[in-house]
Amino acid sequence: MDAEGICTWTMRKRSYIGALQSSGKILRLNALRYADEVISARSLELPNIPLSEKELKIGSDLINQLTAPFQPGIRNEHQKKLQGLIDKKAAEKKLPSCDPGALNQRHR
Repeated sequence: MDAEGICTWTMRKRSYIGALQSSGKILRLNALRYADEVISARSLELPNIPLSEKELKIGSDLINQLTAPFQPGIRNEHQKKLQGLIDKKAAEKKLPSCDPGALNQRHR
């Protein structure tokens, strides 16, 4: 069965978007990136790792259980928060700031 799904997950306090794909004996999870995060594919040195029949079946079963019509609605939350700060600055509202003296005392 060939199937694909879009998913989100949080790792190290950051949200990610991914595409979970099944095609024949291949199962993969690709992290999707926003345009400003894209790097050259040639810079990646990925090993070729074979999957067992059991791993392929588990992956295919998981995809089949979670298959649903695509409903886009994923937003870049970091970009949204950053844009809010930019808009506040443009409206000349005072932004939260940090006391540099307090930072220096913490790192002594």
